[in-house]
Amino acid sequence: MRLSSILEMYLNTIYFGSNAYGIENASKVYFNKSAKDLTLNEACCLAGLIKSPAYYSPKINYDNAVKRKNLVASLLLENKHISQNEYEN
Repeated sequence: MRLSSILEMYLNTIYFGSNAYGIENASKVYFNKSAKDLTLNEACCLAGLIKSPAYYSPKINYDNAVKRKNLVASLLLENKHISQNEYEN
């Protein structure tokens, strides 16, 4: 089994809080759109939820969610997965 398949299975089943299981459902619950249409900012927010869906929920703890989203984005920048321009936007 390929790593991408494992990651896809994981993202399609994990709990994101607010009764949302899987990335597609979480995208609709939190941003009212499909996962394929998420902005980088929104994707970072969902990625941040994985550690603790209640603690980092933008619906419950907005400030925590923003801090966690910013950490995810900074790690993407640090590891050269996004550009400085993408990070700033």
